[in-house]
Amino acid sequence: GDKSNEQRASALLELFELVFHSMSLFSENEARIRRHIQVIVATCLRSATEAQDGWPGNYYLLLRALFRCTSGGKFEDSYKELLPLLPTILNGLYRIYAATEEQTLRYTIIELCLTIPARLSSLLPHLPLLLRIIIPALQANSGELVNLGLRTLEFWVDNLNPGFLYPVLSQQTSVLTELMVSLTNHLRPAPYPYGLLTLRLLGKLGGKNRRFLCEPINVKVRHENGTGSPVLAIECAWKQAKVDECINSMNQSSGKDGSKDCETHVDSGNEEVKQEDTEMELESKPNKSAVIIECKDSEDDLFILPLPLDRAVDVLKLVASSEQLPVPSKVQNSCEDDASIEKTSLEVISWESSEKLLTCKAEAVDFQRYCIDVMEKTKSHQAAAALTILRSSLATLLEIEEGHVGTTPSNVFQLVNSGGASDLPVTESEFDIKKKLPPLSEVEEKRNETIQRICEGLIYGSVVPSIQEEAWLLLKGLVTHLFLITVSQCVHIKRIDVCGHVYIGETKESMNAVSTNKEDGEDQEETESTPPVSLKREEPVILVNDNPFGSFRLSGPLMGKVSPFMVNGALVDCLCSRLKKTRDNAMDVIAHLFRLSKMENPMNETLGGGAGLFFENLLSQLCSACLAMPWNLRKGALRGIEKLLDSAGRKWAMTYEGEIMKTALFVLKDSPQEISCAATEGFLFYSRICWTLYGGPNEWKESNTLIYDVLCMQSRTEPPSEEQTQDSADTEKERLEYATGVASEAVMTNLVSELASSKHLVRFTVRHTFCQLQLASNTKSPLALELVLKKYLSVIKKMIFSKPLRSLPLPEQVGVVEALTFIINGAPNLFTLSDQYLVAFLFELIQAFAIADGEMKDSNPSGVFVDKNGLVASVNEPQRPSTGISKYSSLTHASKIFLRRECVVDGPHGTRIVVPEELPYGIQLRVSALVLFRVVIRRHTSIFFDALPSTQIGNIRPHVISLFFRSLISNPPQAVSAAYSALRDVMRLEVPNPSLSVSHRIPKELLQTCVKPVLLNFREYTTLTVPLLRGLSRLLSLLSSLFNKTLGEKLLDHLQKWTDPDRIIDHGRWKQGEEPLVAVAIINLFELLPKAPHFVEPLIKTTIKLEAALPRFRTCYAYSPYRAPLARYLNKHPQYVVSFFLNEQRFKNPLYSEVFQDILKRDDTPDLRAYLGGQECTLTLLNVCFERQLGIIRAEKAMSSTSQSGTKSGPRSDAERLHMHGIRSAATEPSQRKKEIAVRQDAELKHKKLLMMQKEERNSC
Repeated sequence: GDKSNEQRASALLELFELVFHSMSLFSENEARIRRHIQVIVATCLRSATEAQDGWPGNYYLLLRALFRCTSGGKFEDSYKELLPLLPTILNGLYRIYAATEEQTLRYTIIELCLTIPARLSSLLPHLPLLLRIIIPALQANSGELVNLGLRTLEFWVDNLNPGFLYPVLSQQTSVLTELMVSLTNHLRPAPYPYGLLTLRLLGKLGGKNRRFLCEPINVKVRHENGTGSPVLAIECAWKQAKVDECINSMNQSSGKDGSKDCETHVDSGNEEVKQEDTEMELESKPNKSAVIIECKDSEDDLFILPLPLDRAVDVLKLVASSEQLPVPSKVQNSCEDDASIEKTSLEVISWESSEKLLTCKAEAVDFQRYCIDVMEKTKSHQAAAALTILRSSLATLLEIEEGHVGTTPSNVFQLVNSGGASDLPVTESEFDIKKKLPPLSEVEEKRNETIQRICEGLIYGSVVPSIQEEAWLLLKGLVTHLFLITVSQCVHIKRIDVCGHVYIGETKESMNAVSTNKEDGEDQEETESTPPVSLKREEPVILVNDNPFGSFRLSGPLMGKVSPFMVNGALVDCLCSRLKKTRDNAMDVIAHLFRLSKMENPMNETLGGGAGLFFENLLSQLCSACLAMPWNLRKGALRGIEKLLDSAGRKWAMTYEGEIMKTALFVLKDSPQEISCAATEGFLFYSRICWTLYGGPNEWKESNTLIYDVLCMQSRTEPPSEEQTQDSADTEKERLEYATGVASEAVMTNLVSELASSKHLVRFTVRHTFCQLQLASNTKSPLALELVLKKYLSVIKKMIFSKPLRSLPLPEQVGVVEALTFIINGAPNLFTLSDQYLVAFLFELIQAFAIADGEMKDSNPSGVFVDKNGLVASVNEPQRPSTGISKYSSLTHASKIFLRRECVVDGPHGTRIVVPEELPYGIQLRVSALVLFRVVIRRHTSIFFDALPSTQIGNIRPHVISLFFRSLISNPPQAVSAAYSALRDVMRLEVPNPSLSVSHRIPKELLQTCVKPVLLNFREYTTLTVPLLRGLSRLLSLLSSLFNKTLGEKLLDHLQKWTDPDRIIDHGRWKQGEEPLVAVAIINLFELLPKAPHFVEPLIKTTIKLEAALPRFRTCYAYSPYRAPLARYLNKHPQYVVSFFLNEQRFKNPLYSEVFQDILKRDDTPDLRAYLGGQECTLTLLNVCFERQLGIIRAEKAMSSTSQSGTKSGPRSDAERLHMHGIRSAATEPSQRKKEIAVRQDAELKHKKLLMMQKEERNSC
């Protein structure tokens, strides 16, 4: 379970910390841990961002322990291990820091950046970045981070020249100002622990510590409205006559108490405040317009009492986000002493009975329970007071009568139909008053902001248990009131565009009614009640967007009133909250609104009228929140969009298809690259949106079949045959309309443009979407994708062929290559090999790889070149030979640390989608190019192989085949797999003329030319590497018939060199501790050699020698790494193996018998076990195991058969015959055997007693 996993993870973390701490105690441990540092750091950073629930998680804690131990010990060699990864780690961690607001994660990242093991000279290029990390460390609430930031900054000041350091500090004035302000905040007297350290640091800076005072400093300004008065306030006035009266009476009393009772009534909502203080009379009235209106009585003196609305909402938010404190149990059974008994008898005192504290002894009171009760009661009272402010403010704004506050949904229709504030006409007197106010738009904006804040506060209040029911009832009444105003007054709600112009024609729903009915198969008939679409505006016509989305303006009786759409703003803000309960309550409000829409129009399944406008505005604000909010706050907004579309139905959702798909694509594109879980969440949201809008194939639903990328190696997309290309439609136009009827033209244009996106996940998602649309269109034609893309052929050509490939940045090169691969694979007729643009593109691509690999020279090289190892190559330098796996290790590729790994996403309707791994751009370009050439060969086989050498295709062909073979011996395993798949497909192609003695389409001369450079690398053992041997194994599996036994002899000769570890280590060609892996790769090749049983004996003997020399390679293996490849080879030749091991001398030798037993126990030797257990080997096995016993029995039987006369006694048994020759069995002399067992047990007992006596004697000394 989860608990056991947590315990196991905690135990592993403690073990890692013990190992890291041992580096300081035992210096030899540092050398053993050093070669694993890169793998540990890369794995932790890559795995930590895959699951958001685990942040900061044990991965970051493990990194922190590693950094602390390595930095504290000052291990120079370990510093060098992290030096190549230093820029990627620092920049990646800072981007994660900027992309999240999780405080615990931020603090952990700050500590990792400031404790990373590196010399100060290595950190000099990264000082501007580290400054941005030190500033939040100084501003943190954690004392450890403040101390770490101050110590780090002091270390820089002490060890760097001021002439170098201060220009770095003042490179950006805002950073310098923020740094110095953060430092001055720690200038506090004792006992503050960091005041003296800060003072010392500022003193070391000298006069430079005051230069920031000349720079502008950010000062928070409190903005107010135009009149300077608060938004909601109580307007009060003192009558001047009463004031004079009071002053005279006070003068006459000359110090005596002459005050009299006076009543003051302040009406705020439903509450009445009474105060008896003085004789003066106080007149007050609610200030609804947030502006002081000029009073006709000139003798009145006005003043304002503001309502703390913002403070009330903040209090509710704070109380809602606070966790309830746990109440300790009454009985403590941890011990049975007197202290425990006294603790169980402590008196529990609540906050209401605090007077008892004056009479009770301090040691007899349970202060822990009392403090918890005080805090919980304080939160409840604060929440209740804040709710009172919200109620008063709400009643002031909406002018709701006392009986209507908290109206339930059962009588809301009576509320709207009975009239209210929204039905009142604008009178002349009100108009005269409004002429004296500030501009109406500013007043409306302030009022709308206030109602939105009230809604937010009520949603937060519905989370607090003490006021949950009251706040929820008030929230439902408010939301219901505003929603039904929208429904009943929808004719006065006008749609506006981005310039504020109001449309007089139809709404967007009626504009798209034709397309919506067309999707449902209904005939659209024009009636008198449905006027034609008109784009006439009240203002002069301006060319703007003719389809505004979610923007409205109130008119008629609604003008100047509170906008009902402010509820949507509050819902969106609460959906983007970090508090899960708040998001759940916001979702409940949306569900309540949909229930109201069903009650308002139960017969109509499609949203329309005021309800449609209301939910359109909500959808618009949700989409805007997805565009504006950071990724970690979008989860609620994404959930709200899904809920909205599921509840409203597909017909309503298709009306806003373009806006929804743009938002979904933006969420994908905007996900941080360093945070894998953000990309996974974005893809899952996009997938659900596509299923809601367009549906999907039935074969994907509720199936355990994994859905791979169409360009993936697991994809089995075969080219269409000639019979399949016959389409049943009459004309091409009808086929095109049928294929593109699923998605709109705007969506298809957007998808086509993203085929060549520079982001890996976006490209995969678009390809997956095209496959889903093709299968969901209910067409069996393989030309469906081709018909869709043909409409955008000009856009595709401009996107792919408009610029030279090498002039593009590396990410864009990858996008262009993958886009072309997808198009040729799905629509091969769009680009044939007769297209000059395609041929030129292929030649440029193959030329770039040939130049980077050293196969071709270019007099004027330009652009980016990627070699076979996925690294950017310099064409001005000679090709560097591969020196081993230490230089091109894919596990510690710097740009691969924060990339996403392959994962399986559980999509909608039970689908399981495999999201491919994200690779570094260089490796991805290599892999994508190999896949492109593979697709070109599969889709245009005849043209590719039948072209004459003098043609362009004939000139490209040998370079493509050579690229496949060169990639087989490259380092990235993804490139090796892609090249192997391409060569395997080429070798499996059918030969057009079977009468010829040719088994494949590649000419023999070309094949030998491509294989020869690969085999040249095997001449010397010093050039052998794991990628090279791995490529040869793939080559042997494809072309085993081309190799003879001399290859095995050469490999065996190379393998003998590894029996001398000192000689291998002195060469320095391989990384320390990884030399045995080369020998393992050599042994692995023997399995693929054709007809090579004669290597059984020498290979087994060599393996035994290698195992004996393994500890001298300064590495530690729990098991021999040579046994697994040896077992696979021996399993192919069981007859020779059995005859070798069952030899009389070898079988008795423990050195050979142990190897034989271990090989027989392995799972990958079933054929060997089956042969050994067969009848053929039974006699041989018995003769070897029981040679002496069987010889005696046979000799006795021969003697008894040749005897001429029998004796008086009967024939001897087999056991007696064996006993005569000194061989005892269990059946002979049972009494004697029992005596031997008793003597042996007595000896063991005496030996144990002797050991105990010796131990006691040592302890006594």
